[in-house]
Amino acid sequence: MPSVLVKSDFTFTTGEIMARARYRKFLSFGLGYRWDDAVIITAAAEIKNFYIGYSYDYATSAIRSASSGSHELFVGYSLKLDMGDKNRNRHKSVRIM
Repeated sequence: MPSVLVKSDFTFTTGEIMARARYRKFLSFGLGYRWDDAVIITAAAEIKNFYIGYSYDYATSAIRSASSGSHELFVGYSLKLDMGDKNRNRHKSVRIM
């Protein structure tokens, strides 16, 4: 599952590219790169619509001399949206549910 993220505040722009793979619709593993900043390794598990995971960022920039990397734990929930015509609870936007 490839992904690309571009972040900007109109004075500074950075990007991130990630490749993730799922195993048996339960576990996912990924490897990514944030331009001029870090290499990212991630792992997550999904149970029903909830997921929990861990990510490690290894710095590739000048901060590498003062840091051994950063750790991140994350938890989330995935919404199952049915956008079909026959769905009586059809959503036009995930913000207005």
